[in-house]
Amino acid sequence: MAKKLRNHDEVLLEQLQNAEMAKAYLEVVFEEYKQDGELAFFLEALRNVVEAQFGLG
Repeated sequence: MAKKLRNHDEVLLEQLQNAEMAKAYLEVVFEEYKQDGELAFFLEALRNVVEAQFGLG
């Protein structure tokens, strides 16, 4: 029987349901934003956390 593979987004959202993982993720993304100013990437990360934590999507 074949295992169902999950895509990156599914795994990421599952991991971001954990508050500590979400915090660490946002800390890293914020540091990257401060360095490169890539607002779209930063906002996507915020959206990922909101979707994982609150089920919005």
